[in-house]
Amino acid sequence: REGEACIWIAEDYFYKGYYENAIEYCQRGLILNHETVDDARTKEEQEWRYYLYQQSLSDMADLYKAGGDYASSLEYFEIATQFGIERHTAWTMENEKGEIFRLMGQNDSSFYYLRKTGNMANSWTKREIAATYIMAKKYDSALAILKQIEPRFRKDNITGNLLPVLF
Repeated sequence: REGEACIWIAEDYFYKGYYENAIEYCQRGLILNHETVDDARTKEEQEWRYYLYQQSLSDMADLYKAGGDYASSLEYFEIATQFGIERHTAWTMENEKGEIFRLMGQNDSSFYYLRKTGNMANSWTKREIAATYIMAKKYDSALAILKQIEPRFRKDNITGNLLPVLF
């Protein structure tokens, strides 16, 4: 349970911009969740432990992304990807990697990972594809996608998630 608590505390610090505190809890959560990943009595508990470990890795990647260390971010996403493949969790970090490659200015790699998911109906994937189109200066393609997903973001009252694509 301590590993789980560390994740939520780290994420709270992260979203508030307290990165030094976030990394401390994130590292602790990652260690604890890795140590207990196979300590489950039921299938549901096992799936939850897998999720906690992958979430810990994803959180570390996000911290490095926020600091501009995209190479380290990709390393954590790759560890999470391999874990997801080995344990059949279905969370293989394609969207996350696509975003990092976009931030690195590697649009072809970004498109590759974003399209690899096969989940083109997902509004979050579409948002990242639109952002990559903007980076590639294909504004008409980006606008077409943003027009498709804007109603969903409004309906779900998700604020602040389309504007970052535009900047």
